[in-house]
Amino acid sequence: MALNDTDLQRIGDYVKVNMYGWLLEVAPNVAAVPQILERLERIEQELVVQRHELKAQRELMEARFAAVDKRFEDMNKRFEDMNERFGDMNKRFTGMQWMVGGGFALLGAAMTVFKFLV
Repeated sequence: MALNDTDLQRIGDYVKVNMYGWLLEVAPNVAAVPQILERLERIEQELVVQRHELKAQRELMEARFAAVDKRFEDMNKRFEDMNERFGDMNKRFTGMQWMVGGGFALLGAAMTVFKFLV
């Protein structure tokens, strides 16, 4: 017996109406499938939101690290300037040491000469 399109349509409609009830009879846990799918969809949405939040936090942290790196570079420049100043001061103190040493030597020589003359 051949089925025409109207018969197939009626069978399809009948199956659609009764399919859920039949599934509940065969597997009672099937009733929870739509709820489970809905929960999975909510979980997926939450994961997407969390992924965006983590990406935003990572970008903020990268900006903070860049700012800290810039501060360290500025501090290094300041230390280089300080080292240069200390180098200049060291040269000045070395010159003063030679001047004081020369003055003492000159004073000692003058005292020696003065002692022999008097």
